[in-house]
Amino acid sequence: MKRYGKPNHIDLLHPSRAIWRNTLESCKLSHIEKNAISIVRIDDLPGSEAQARYFQFLGSGDPDELAEVFRHNEIDMLSLVTLAIRFGHLLSNQDVRHIVQQPCEPEEMVRTGLWLEKMGLFQYSAELFQVSGTYSAAEQSDAYAAGNARQENE
Repeated sequence: MKRYGKPNHIDLLHPSRAIWRNTLESCKLSHIEKNAISIVRIDDLPGSEAQARYFQFLGSGDPDELAEVFRHNEIDMLSLVTLAIRFGHLLSNQDVRHIVQQPCEPEEMVRTGLWLEKMGLFQYSAELFQVSGTYSAAEQSDAYAAGNARQENE
């Protein structure tokens, strides 16, 4: 029997926090959906009620008890796919401005640039820093070192 390696795990919380931790109230999926990727849930079953619906289904045997749970999970999956596509395009190190919604607030530009720098992708991060009017972590470090050198020479 052919064995396959462990399945890959993609944790979208880390890049979400890296980009939106200073601009969103929370990095819960519901907040990211509403405020960052423009997904609006209408008449959605709260996830906290899914377990109760499942137990209702077990008691009644009526599959209609699960319809709202499946709809809630469908939106969760679509949101996660949207985030995966967004982050994947950003990590492609190509010009994806025509494909992916771009950060428009300075804080989000800076946080996205810092995340891309951390991933070793400097071209687009530099553009984001320039547009936002800030400097990259490397540029800030160089400026700090240059400032210290000037002070020592004075």
